Amino acid sequence: GFARFDGLNFRTPPSDPSLKLSTSWISALLSASDSSLWLGTFDGTLVQLRNGTVRTKYLTGSSIFDLHEDSKNALWVSTRNGVLRIDNGALHRISELGPPLDTSWNVLSRDIRGRMWIVTASGLFCESAGSISRRWQNGPHGEILTVLARRTGELLLGTTRGLFHLSPDSGLAPQPVAGIKGLVVSLIEDRGGTVWVGTWGQGLFRLTDRGVDRWTTRDGLPEDFIRTMAEDSEGNLWIGMRSAGLGQWRDSRLIPLGPPEGLAGSFASSVAED
Repeated sequence: GFARFDGLNFRTPPSDPSLKLSTSWISALLSASDSSLWLGTFDGTLVQLRNGTVRTKYLTGSSIFDLHEDSKNALWVSTRNGVLRIDNGALHRISELGPPLDTSWNVLSRDIRGRMWIVTASGLFCESAGSISRRWQNGPHGEILTVLARRTGELLLGTTRGLFHLSPDSGLAPQPVAGIKGLVVSLIEDRGGTVWVGTWGQGLFRLTDRGVDRWTTRDGLPEDFIRTMAEDSEGNLWIGMRSAGLGQWRDSRLIPLGPPEGLAGSFASSVAED
């Protein structure tokens, strides 16, 4: 379901009852540049809300995995049937781009040059000035699951075999990041330039200039399967997990939040600050 955290508890925000957002599986969220909130559901409904009011609604026909705005404020939508884009209210399917893998949810990123990077089951693609090209195929580095375009200009690729650096315009192969293993499914760079790495089964990693740190259930992490991450305006890291709800990382400790605080379920599939 759809819930908003008020600092103490989760509550269902007001919205059109016909949308049934409180009971729908919300699989993707995006706070847009126009201050609206986009919600994508597992059954393929895409809704734009502003102050609780529905501005637009689309039926995409398949599960929605990720949402991202490009440099022209067009909305990109990764779904089980491929990638869509909304330009000036019109929904278009991008024929060159197929769906991602089943454990590949955070698959869209925009770099400092305004290029869009897209992960599909066929590899890593780039959209630049309206042209789409495949930049890297799945191979010895594993199957690509997620991509992060850093503020430094480099790309980070999360794969089934760990984390890899990629210099996007060098033509060089992705290079492994030592110390980070497992299925890397979520990446975020915080305001200080620290990269947080969420894995499916190996816990949480932190990548800084000083090296790599790791937390698992042995260190107090509620569970080792991380679905999504986001940073709020106060610099807190929010971590959505498979069966342990949300975790708020503050001052180097994790505060668990879940059904006792009003969250409808224990699987936190998407989180965003509105």
